[in-house]
Amino acid sequence: MYSYDPDTGKEMWRVTYTGFSNVPRPVFANGPVYVTSGYFNHELMAIRPDGRGDVTATHVAWRFKKNVPNVPSPVLANGLLFMVSDQGTATCLDAKTGETKWTERLPCTYSASLLVRGDTVYAFADDGKAVLFKAADAFEEVGRNQLGGRIQATPAAVSDGLIVRTDAALYLLTEVKPPAKK
Repeated sequence: MYSYDPDTGKEMWRVTYTGFSNVPRPVFANGPVYVTSGYFNHELMAIRPDGRGDVTATHVAWRFKKNVPNVPSPVLANGLLFMVSDQGTATCLDAKTGETKWTERLPCTYSASLLVRGDTVYAFADDGKAVLFKAADAFEEVGRNQLGGRIQATPAAVSDGLIVRTDAALYLLTEVKPPAKK
């Protein structure tokens, strides 16, 4: 993993690890950069970005190795890091310490990254099923849905809904509100 100065292109810092073909995007918030190591040696690292040169031994705050995804990117919300493995194990970690808060087996396999909207995390499975759960340190499912077709692209949040692409269609999902009482 390399960090470059965007103005000059010069290397700022690097972390060495075993792995390749990093698909999940790094996530940055409230201090660390969270990076997955790619294939074979699955690992999630929290890296403090204030070092210079090779910071492998000095700036990796913590490492996590269980059920780390190859493809879906992790997300951050409420001081917690959420991820879902390609095989469907969802994990919640304390973003500061790497401590496991919970793990939960979700249906199917996953290619799309998780999406956070408000206090809800959306997990869209390859088979078109979606599981919604609270962005909290205890697992609480708040909904399920099924769309026709396979979902492998990460949905996008728009002002009043979500855009979800399957291999069969493009959907705009919005909340259906009951009519106002008179």
